[in-house]
Amino acid sequence: MIKELLAQHEGKTLEFKENSRPTQKILRTAVAFANTAGGTLLIGVRDGTKKVLGVKDSLRDAIQRLATNTFYDEQPCPEINSEAIDFRAASEFFSRVSRKLNPSALRSLGLLVHHTGREFPSRGAVLLFGKSRRTVFPDAIIRCARFKGSDSARFIDKTEIDEYLPQAIESTLSFIERHIIHRPEIGRIRRRDVPEYPPAAIREAIINAVVHADYSIGGMNISVAIFNNRIEITNPGMLPFGLTIEAVLSGVSRLRNRVIGRVFRELGLIEQWGSGIARMISACREAGLTPPRFEEIGTSFRVTLFNAPVAGVLRKEPEWQKQLEEYLAARDEISTADAARFWKTSDRTARTRLRKLVSEGVLAEIGTGPKDPRKVYVLKRRSGA
Repeated sequence: MIKELLAQHEGKTLEFKENSRPTQKILRTAVAFANTAGGTLLIGVRDGTKKVLGVKDSLRDAIQRLATNTFYDEQPCPEINSEAIDFRAASEFFSRVSRKLNPSALRSLGLLVHHTGREFPSRGAVLLFGKSRRTVFPDAIIRCARFKGSDSARFIDKTEIDEYLPQAIESTLSFIERHIIHRPEIGRIRRRDVPEYPPAAIREAIINAVVHADYSIGGMNISVAIFNNRIEITNPGMLPFGLTIEAVLSGVSRLRNRVIGRVFRELGLIEQWGSGIARMISACREAGLTPPRFEEIGTSFRVTLFNAPVAGVLRKEPEWQKQLEEYLAARDEISTADAARFWKTSDRTARTRLRKLVSEGVLAEIGTGPKDPRKVYVLKRRSGA
């Protein structure tokens, strides 16, 4: 088997290492293989000549640490100390959803981890809230561009978003919002501007890219490319080993970054594991648009959203939405409980519908927080937003 490997050239699934130093680099390569399509790492072989040198150092201890089912973003980042994490900013994000970020929470979320008898920030903590995370992850930015036409020959606007990840998502969504068309639709009561892409689908695609990006891959960024007919959201990292696109489309999910995922769930950015792709497909279907495309390109994963309608399908508001808009045109606001009675549905169904309309920019929430029992919903234009 070794002879067969030596006869091959290095590539995406085969790499030669002359020795086991530095150990951390060896582990990063192993993690990268594990996070993508798998691969073979042959240690003790000189790159180029393929001369077999053997291995004197032992990787046993390092491999035992790697075998503890620790995700990449859960690993300690010993090159920096906890002072390099902006815990004040992190606490502000959590306070927006009425949650406290105390020392116990920092540990349970995996933002602080023990290593060699000391406590260090995890890689996830650095990615999420690191004051100088670019020194550790120089490529952890989101590159956004609006191109002219349907190819990347000329761009109209571009930016690099280098912010704490929760804020980076909002900034990315704002960039997209500025560069997509809002078409007027005349309803029975009023006119409203409808974006050419469902906001829920865009939001899920951006969050999916940030949560599932493989940050161990150097030289690659999350990118958002807006064209006249589509939006391409690309993140470094193929699907985790053993997971296929067919499986993903059927609802199977495997989280790549557990710390980032936990934090996003606590912040209300993720509602349920593995539901992002289903939400994208559902949002586009309800809008009468061509379904999103999901594909692996090289060592990246790409989601493409299209603004073209499905042939023979018109974009149409659900009847329950029309009923609610008429109700609000006359009564100004509605609570979840009132909406459930109005639609004759359960509170859960009413809450889901109201959140959908908020994500699509139809409604606005008015309340002190996501759990405010007195929270009400109003038409977006009437809210002054």
